[in-house]
Amino acid sequence: MNASSPKIMVVDDDSASLYLMRKVLSADNFLDVEVDVFQDPEKAQASYQANKYDVLIVDLRMPGLSGFEILQDLKDNHEKNAPVIVLTANVEEGTENRALELGARKVFHKPFYIPDFIHEVKAALEASAVTSA
Repeated sequence: MNASSPKIMVVDDDSASLYLMRKVLSADNFLDVEVDVFQDPEKAQASYQANKYDVLIVDLRMPGLSGFEILQDLKDNHEKNAPVIVLTANVEEGTENRALELGARKVFHKPFYIPDFIHEVKAALEASAVTSA
């Protein structure tokens, strides 16, 4: 991996989901992407405040700090946010709209269709490259 490889952060309290994300993002299409995974959302928050990520992938329901709180923090405290893709099993009415209003680029409901997800991550990486140039 070279120094200019895009960086993706994945935040999910479920270890199986993190394993899946690492596998999906490390597949042939993403061999040149650095992936940081966090099961603890508060450690993830400290990392995105200290590091530059090109894309954030965030679960909504997590103990301690929810994905909504992460989105709110990004909106309130960071001028140039990395694109955020939300993965959630939450199907309550209004969940998707709330996440989008807080700045999420796209919301995927678990289980999700992996080719659509990969397409969205690629598009978010391209958008991130354009806005940071």
